[in-house]
Parts: sequence; structure tokens; C-alpha cells
Amino acid sequence: QLTRKLSAQALRVSYGFQEEPYVFRGSDGSWDGVLVEFVHELADHLGFDITEVPISNTSLATYGSAGTNTACANDIALGLTDLCVANAWETTERLRLASALPTWWQEHLYLVTFTGEEQSFMGLLLQVFTPFSPGLWAFIVGSIVTYSILMWLVEIRQLHHGRTSGSFAYSLYMVLLGYLSASPMYMPKTVSGRFITVAFSFFVLIVIASYTANLASFMVQESITGKVDSLASALDAGMKVCSWSSLTPVLEAKFPSISQQLVEMQADYAQAFEDLGAACDAMVIPKFAYDMAVGGLYTPD
Repeated sequence: QLTRKLSAQALRVSYGFQEEPYVFRGSDGSWDGVLVEFVHELADHLGFDITEVPISNTSLATYGSAGTNTACANDIALGLTDLCVANAWETTERLRLASALPTWWQEHLYLVTFTGEEQSFMGLLLQVFTPFSPGLWAFIVGSIVTYSILMWLVEIRQLHHGRTSGSFAYSLYMVLLGYLSASPMYMPKTVSGRFITVAFSFFVLIVIASYTANLASFMVQESITGKVDSLASALDAGMKVCSWSSLTPVLEAKFPSISQQLVEMQADYAQAFEDLGAACDAMVIPKFAYDMAVGGLYTPD
């Protein structure tokens, strides 16, 4: 019955997202791929003709951000094409626009998280400076030098004149030692010296408390990143998640609040892996992309 209906008919066929080996442009510019060959074989077997129709600009303008496959499905809804050929995910939006043929395979999705690059020994040593920015470290060093000069002028130079303990180097040494031990190492005798010491002690208190809090925050974040084992736990940890725009309705149906943390990928998988860690902390990708990534196609690591 299907053969009689399609015999001598001309079906308008559009091609969706280009992805080897399914659908892609050959070296001569014509359509090629496994699914393209399948449709042509089907046409020969059932006796119908194929008229290739490009996806309309109207659908691309409306659904282009959701992927060319969704735009192609919209052309079917508008009556501009009869069949959309693509290796497409069966999403809620696409099923609303057009009917899909029986599922020919199931795609498993993987959650990939950014764990950071392997650091060298020097990089590990420099991690102690991570809680503060370079500008803030420069301010702290400047404060230490300033306090050393003030103590040397109002206290040490006068009370230890002519001795080694009366030099500026000694003043800088005592102040630096006091900063590292979070407690003044020199007990001033003058009123001005005591006032300056109290001010500097308060400054050290603020710096030590801020450093400890920031360091703990970095350590907790690294711990959370290493323990993420599902999309739900990634969202609970406040992580930004990258995904293709066509998957957005599917993910929002299961995780209604994901839109606040979802970053839609606009580039290919290679670029997406390069951006992982900058644009987002985790990424939802299909199994074939994961297998290619593990094989080193997208990244050398």
C-alpha cells in the first residue's frame, strides 16, 4: 500500500544538521552520507522521485538558535518540505512541529566536568598565593614596608640609635616576622609606636581572616567539582552547564531551574571542549562526542 501511494510521486526532501557520516556536503557540493544514501535507496525501491529543497530562511530565522534540525521540522509544519533527513534528537519541540519516524537508535548523554589542568611542582607551590589577586598582594607588601618605615622613624631609630637593632633592615625584619606569625614581634615603648602597632595588628587580623576564608572556599570548590556524579549534583553545586540549544527543552522538562545555570553552546564540540572551564564548569554531550573526546579528537588530553 505504501508503495502504491509513493509510486511516481515527487517528495520534497530537506537535509538538517551536517554531521559526518550521516549527512554532509561532498567534495563536489552535493549531499552525501549514510542517511542520504538510505533515502535514495528507499526512493529507488518504492519508486518515488526526490526533489532536494533547502531549509527556508523563515524557519532558520525562527528556530536557527535551536539547531537546523528544528528549523527543518518547522518547514514540514509549514508545508514547505515533505521529509527532513538528519541524525536528529527526538525533542519535545520537534515532535510538536512534525511526526518522527520510529527511533533507530538511542543516544546516551554524558556529563563532563572541568577538573583543571595538571599542575607542575612550581604551580603547586604558587597555589599559596591563589586566594588573593596580584594587586592585593602588592598592597599588602606596600603596607608592610610602610609600617616598617613608620616604626623605624618613630620608635626603633630613636631608642636603638647606633646599634644594629636600630637600622631600617631590623625594623623591616621585625614587621615581616610579625605579619607571618600574625602577632607583633616588637613591643613599642612610645605612644605613637603603640598606636601604629595596634593599627597594623588590626590590618593583619583582617588579612589573615580573608586569606583563610578564600583558601577554604577554593578547597571546597575543588572538592565539590571532584564529587559531581550527576547533572542534579552539578546544579546543586551551582555549576554552569553547557549544552546544545536543541536539548534545552528536554533538560528544562526534567530540571525546571536549569535555565539559570544553562549555557547554550553555539560552536562545535572541539571549541566547546576548549571553552570548558571558562564558559561553563560542566557540559552535557552525546556518547559519540564523549568517545571521540576520550580518543583525543577534540583535545590532546
